Amino acid sequence: MSRRLSLIPILLAAALTSCRNWVLEDRTQCPTLLCFDIANAGTFDRADYIHVVAFHYPEDVLLGKDTATVSSIQEREYYLKVRRSETVYGFGVAGFSKCHLQKETEWVVDRGADFGPLWRFDFRSSASEEQYLIPVEMVKDHCNITVSFDDFDMFPGTGGHFPYDIMVRSNTCGINALNGEPVKGNFFYEPKENPGGTFRFTVPRQFDRSLVVEVHDKEEYFGDTALVASFSVWSWAHATEDFSWTDKNLGDLSIVIKLTTGQYKVTVEPWRGDEGGYVYDF
Repeated sequence: MSRRLSLIPILLAAALTSCRNWVLEDRTQCPTLLCFDIANAGTFDRADYIHVVAFHYPEDVLLGKDTATVSSIQEREYYLKVRRSETVYGFGVAGFSKCHLQKETEWVVDRGADFGPLWRFDFRSSASEEQYLIPVEMVKDHCNITVSFDDFDMFPGTGGHFPYDIMVRSNTCGINALNGEPVKGNFFYEPKENPGGTFRFTVPRQFDRSLVVEVHDKEEYFGDTALVASFSVWSWAHATEDFSWTDKNLGDLSIVIKLTTGQYKVTVEPWRGDEGGYVYDF
């Protein structure tokens, strides 16, 4: 018995020595995992992929960025690893494959392409620990527009097709994904005709009155097509009570035009999130 008791001090000494040699792992150099919870973000269908960018505050140093297809997101959560920082801020966009980022924050489309959908969110968070959960609310920064000509069959020889080409022009080519402001640039798109003289296209949030739909003769004169008519879509939308280019979530527009008289009718479909969805299945 006395021999067993004599072993106790030896074992205690060994345990204390072991504790002194045990050092906690330094994890300050490990990255922070930002978990974006998009379960309640609303619908951002028609988007091809999501792109998230994070910067250090206040020096605006890039800390991390990543791109993933929307279809690959599991359980409505998206993860981004960033270098540890006291405060990070940034944005995410769910958009169209024909759009791209310029200057790290501007989501723009090339001349000749439709803008497509743009769902956007911004965030600000600490990133000093291992993981942070960031709730996401998507904002709809695009407007789907349908233009129909209901009297084109009055023109002889149409064969059921609109006899003219349609061109959409604007001075806005994109959106600043960090603050939602329109990006100035030359937007030009020629939508294809759907059955019955109907044309559909998507534009970003506008900053001036430049958004127009032009009707051009299909025949070329001196290397260009002749302008038949020009309609100010911006002004028509601005004149309605239920639509504003400054709305948090842009609604969609349906415009019916009588080409022979220039009369028009604008119908606004406000965005209703998951309850409403898109007015048109493009």
